[in-house]
Amino acid sequence: MSVTPATEAAGQRAADLAVTCLLNCFLREAGPATELAGGRLRVRLAHLGIDLEMGLRHRSATGHHLFDLPVRALAAPAVPAVALDPGALAALLGRELAAGDPRAD
Repeated sequence: MSVTPATEAAGQRAADLAVTCLLNCFLREAGPATELAGGRLRVRLAHLGIDLEMGLRHRSATGHHLFDLPVRALAAPAVPAVALDPGALAALLGRELAAGDPRAD
């Protein structure tokens, strides 16, 4: 099966929707993010010492925010941000939640 531009675009759209759903779920469970100037949103992963930053296209009162992707990880102020793929983002969010769970070892 060959990859066509249409299937590639559909795959990217699916990945973007998965990231949007994951971020919205994380924000509901873990708490609010900081809205920055220029339509940016920052999420602090306090247990990991990492900030996530992404564009915010629409802030929703019901928790269905729309983001401008990709999500970028900022580990230190002097280090350039790194764009995260959906798998890397899911892994970081999972580690952050597990680190804050007293039942996790």
